[in-house]
Amino acid sequence: GNISLMILDDQRLWLPGWATTVLNNGTAAKYVDGIAVHWYLDQLVPANVLSFTHDDLPDYFVLSTEASQGFWPWEESVMFGNWERAAQYTNDIYQNLKHWVVGWTDWNLALNMTGGPNWAHTETDAAIIVDSKADEFYKQPMYYAMGHFSKFIPEGSVRVEIKGEYEDEDRWMMCFSLPDGSMVVVMYGEFYEAHIHDPDAGFINIRQFEPAITTLQWWP
Repeated sequence: GNISLMILDDQRLWLPGWATTVLNNGTAAKYVDGIAVHWYLDQLVPANVLSFTHDDLPDYFVLSTEASQGFWPWEESVMFGNWERAAQYTNDIYQNLKHWVVGWTDWNLALNMTGGPNWAHTETDAAIIVDSKADEFYKQPMYYAMGHFSKFIPEGSVRVEIKGEYEDEDRWMMCFSLPDGSMVVVMYGEFYEAHIHDPDAGFINIRQFEPAITTLQWWP
């Protein structure tokens, strides 16, 4: 059928051990298609555990199924126009896609002005904040950050190697081959002079003087 069953649906700190234990059980494994992970403790566990999981269990996909901002009790739930939260989403999506995760899901696409409602009865930030009394809504920076991935990297895209000294703690690039034959590069951070060269299409020089996110698309 069209239903895929995932296990875990919790933090990646349990990987790869928890998933390996479950999927080494033949009875359980025959019902499972993938492994679901959340982002909430990602700062405690390096993203390479996702690659270890893929290496151990290559027949099962890994999907990031939940992320949100402003969920800690000491945080402000909704912060209008906050770029830092968008940057955190951007970097987490990058780390996941770099380590074999096939997709990334926000918990709530739209919430009200105080960050609710949800089934857990908590208040968090969201990509879209709705003011029902004024009959209007606000697109947060997180909305546009996610759009660089969801709009330009459709299902069926394949990440390809990009060579160059463009990856460190504060900046990175990643490249994808799309089903329509085009190529996409998503880049984040400050680039005083980045040279992107595709032998089948040509080259472009990019300067980005602020820690921003930019997406380039071309057809070879």
